[in-house]
Amino acid sequence: MTKKDWSLDAWARAAAHGLAHAQHLGDKMVEWGFQKMDDVAKETPKKTAVKNEYRAGAESIGRKILGTLGGAGKAYYEKYEELKKQK
Repeated sequence: MTKKDWSLDAWARAAAHGLAHAQHLGDKMVEWGFQKMDDVAKETPKKTAVKNEYRAGAESIGRKILGTLGGAGKAYYEKYEELKKQK
């Protein structure tokens, strides 16, 4: 192997490692987002002085939707990690 070939291989490996780290960071950010959605769904709503039934209903629906998305994301990443370990 010539010096030129080694240099190209080193650059290719460095670029691949950088992309792998970027993908991992992106995955962790999305996983964090799903966890926060799940956390919001589990929080007890804060009591407010103004009792608006429409707002309360909207908050309840929003929490249920976020909880569903958060749970789905959590299940996805649990399975994803399991499949990566099988490799």
